[in-house]
Amino acid sequence: MSLRKDVDEALGDSILGVAIRNAGIRSGWKACTYLAVWGIGSERAGHPLHTEEVPGATGWSRPKAFRLQAEFRQAFPGETTPERLWSALRLGGWAADADGGEVVARVANGRYLEAA
Repeated sequence: MSLRKDVDEALGDSILGVAIRNAGIRSGWKACTYLAVWGIGSERAGHPLHTEEVPGATGWSRPKAFRLQAEFRQAFPGETTPERLWSALRLGGWAADADGGEVVARVANGRYLEAA
């Protein structure tokens, strides 16, 4: 059995499992790191961070912030920023899009599930 298959079975549909399935083990971890750091930085700033603000909030270099953003986008195709996923994680339940309409994600018992 391969390491990737072992990881996939262990993580299942968790947010980390989705990231690793889409981007590989290393990039999946980095994508989740970006998601968490972006979310915490946004909460501290009181607004969703723009990528240009991430280095100041994290101490990362500008190129590193952009590399991690690219890995985030690879791990979560269709998500340009971590905002919707971070909201879903913070709510621990259903999250609506910015207009308050369509459900975009559900996190239950630590598991990320795409909306139908």
